Amino acid sequence: MPMRPPKMCNKCRRTYDAPRCPHCRKPWAGSRRSGKSTRAYRRYRDNYLDEHPMCSWPSCKAVGQVADHVVPIAEGGDMFGPLRTLCHAHHHEVTQAQARRGRGLREPDEP
Repeated sequence: MPMRPPKMCNKCRRTYDAPRCPHCRKPWAGSRRSGKSTRAYRRYRDNYLDEHPMCSWPSCKAVGQVADHVVPIAEGGDMFGPLRTLCHAHHHEVTQAQARRGRGLREPDEP
């Protein structure tokens, strides 16, 4: 029976026969988060947003729409840990900074 040729990984350029490259690690590998929001967490988040409706970014007067974890779950934070309210613009800024840290890149304002 003929075998199909091995695939080449776009990231590490190694060949493999499995469905995914066994050499490359996914960004979320090793995270404790299951990816599923629980009813208890949604209630916790909604109560927090009701109590803290404004963006907590300094000098921002916008209404906050997102409850963001102060310590990201990927960096060891707890699902029910401390939250902060952010508007979409500041949440995007914080998330991009966390993604750069996760990839090992330096922050743009660092020398």
